[in-house]
Amino acid sequence: MVAAELNVSLPTIWRWRKAGKFPDPVNLPGNPRWRRSTIEKLKGVPHEQ
Repeated sequence: MVAAELNVSLPTIWRWRKAGKFPDPVNLPGNPRWRRSTIEKLKGVPHEQ
């Protein structure tokens, strides 16, 4: 889902993570997830605090 929102492939997300260019996910057993606020910051979308 995060890859689709950022219009990149999932391997790109994992490459960015490995290179330190993308934040680590909040890990749920077997399901890495990112906070909506984190994704909005990456997309440059203002969000409520």
